[in-house]
Amino acid sequence: MMMTGSNIKSESDDSVWLWNVNLAWELFSSAVYNYRLAINSSKEHQRHSFFMTVVLSSVTAVEAYFNEVLAKEEGWSRSKLKKAKWDEKVSTLGIDFTQKRFSYSKYIRNNFIVHHKRIDSRYFLEINHTAALDAIESSQDIIAEVSYRRGRIFPYWITGLNFINPSHSNDISLLNDYEFWSRFKWLGLSQTVDQMIFPDGSIIPPKDQVTYNSLYKELWQKIKDCGFKLDELNNTRDKRFPLMPFLTSEWWVITPPIDFDGYYEAFGIKPNH
Repeated sequence: MMMTGSNIKSESDDSVWLWNVNLAWELFSSAVYNYRLAINSSKEHQRHSFFMTVVLSSVTAVEAYFNEVLAKEEGWSRSKLKKAKWDEKVSTLGIDFTQKRFSYSKYIRNNFIVHHKRIDSRYFLEINHTAALDAIESSQDIIAEVSYRRGRIFPYWITGLNFINPSHSNDISLLNDYEFWSRFKWLGLSQTVDQMIFPDGSIIPPKDQVTYNSLYKELWQKIKDCGFKLDELNNTRDKRFPLMPFLTSEWWVITPPIDFDGYYEAFGIKPNH
């Protein structure tokens, strides 16, 4: 008997997300999702609401990523993270902080969202399409710079893509960077990707920073150019494993059916109906 969507959901599904959590990832994913909603809305107040969430989530994602790195890799305690000034965190991470776009995004977040005190229309004027896009892209740059200086690949989710898990209501799922780049190696779209991942599960990112940055910048640009509908990703789905998480640029919007017919076809099994 073939399984259906209702057969797949288990009693433990509702608690799966509790251990599959990373604050920086969730915040950045929220920013990208709300940006997608904003550019498809014709209602000005709705667009403004989405753009406001983009700025808030993008900037806070960077702060969460900084805290994660400082705690896990520098051994900072919770009290030190709480007391440390922004400049001290930036200095410890070794960043040459000349990122004017991110600084301005942080300024907008702090002065027009978190600590908003104005009663004039500048609140609406400052939080707009350009501000939202700058917040996302400057956050990508900062997170990538921290990763580059530590000799590792940046977290895959700054590309604007996510895995969704068919066995968990097609919700987003946090996987590892090796799994992400392996999917792109299958597509054969980038010689750089082909040369940086190895069968033992290691990733050796490009030493040249321009090449390194191009891995997320070119992919993000491609996603924007196609309206967040990157059809090439369908080629990374394997019919033999219909419950395997797969990459998409349309997460939280699409709910694709689970291809059980493809599964049985791939293995030459005739299902009982």
